[in-house]
Amino acid sequence: MTAIPVMPLTKGTPLAIGQLWPIRTWGSILERAMYQAEKLHRLADRIPDRLTIITSLADLENHLTARAAGSTGVGGILGIEGAHPT
Repeated sequence: MTAIPVMPLTKGTPLAIGQLWPIRTWGSILERAMYQAEKLHRLADRIPDRLTIITSLADLENHLTARAAGSTGVGGILGIEGAHPT
């Protein structure tokens, strides 16, 4: 008899399922974080004049310079809890 693999469930699983996220996200917090990052990048690609993804100090400085010159765009920083260096 072959055992049926059971996906581990976490607190976020109902939300991922309810929002129709890909199945790969249902049992993995890493996959959820990757999916959210993908969504952020897709959004920034669609509206580059309104959303800039900040990934470096240079990106931040450029964004702040643009804001000081009158840009109304938003800078987005994706932070992941526990990903900071120790």
